[in-house]
Amino acid sequence: MAAKKKTKRSKPAPKKSAPKEVESLAVKILGRLPALDTKLRLAFRTTFTDEQCEGWGSRTEAVKVLAEAGQWLGPLHSAVEKKTVGGYSARRLAFLAELLVALEDEIAATAGPDGLPHRGARRSAVTYAKGVRRDLLDRLGLVAGGRDELRALVHSRDEGEGSLEDLRDSLAGLIELAGRWRRDPVLELLADDAELSVARLGGAYNALEALARADEVLRAVDGATGDSDSVNRIEGRVLRELHLAQTAFARARELGEAVPNLVAGPTLKKGFA
Repeated sequence: MAAKKKTKRSKPAPKKSAPKEVESLAVKILGRLPALDTKLRLAFRTTFTDEQCEGWGSRTEAVKVLAEAGQWLGPLHSAVEKKTVGGYSARRLAFLAELLVALEDEIAATAGPDGLPHRGARRSAVTYAKGVRRDLLDRLGLVAGGRDELRALVHSRDEGEGSLEDLRDSLAGLIELAGRWRRDPVLELLADDAELSVARLGGAYNALEALARADEVLRAVDGATGDSDSVNRIEGRVLRELHLAQTAFARARELGEAVPNLVAGPTLKKGFA
């Protein structure tokens, strides 16, 4: 009796995984910089008026400004970490990074069908905040250990991520709880062991601020075509801050400091002119 031929079974097609949301460089760097309080942020804003910023922003295209500004973020961050540029602080860079995240969100919010590739930028603040929230929950859980009363405090702030408001409230509650525990002599030691540091809480606060700005942008969308007034205002403030950084770095180079030369691309040159 002839042996039956074995038929090859076709392999099922691999399942397509959902595309990952990519964090922008501005969001990543913002999480590594000191948190700004409202008072200092307002002080930085007074450096240039809205009219001055809109004037510069009207000269350029926001998407191109964002692309060229992104090439400066790495060198700027490296320099402020080494503290090689007198007069230009990590907090000033944090302000610039906040503006870039706001510009990403504003571009995404006002983009038409042709601007679909930029819509992912609006989600970057939310994506980063979710990761920060999960990290805080894990570390607070380590500090709480088996103590039911402490675990209940953490659980009461685990409000989920159903909406932007839920995420913001949960993150704010976790930051507040971590700060309170760090003021307790015993819990502070456990927090240090879990690497729930002041610096980590500063990064979490930055994520919370980025969420607040994303919420403001969504409620204040301007439906105009091209760069709206709201985009121009943020875009121009980004240009002003970039020019301020370039000036500080140029002065440091004149004084012999080993700092990168921030070369403006065609869009930044046009904005600075």
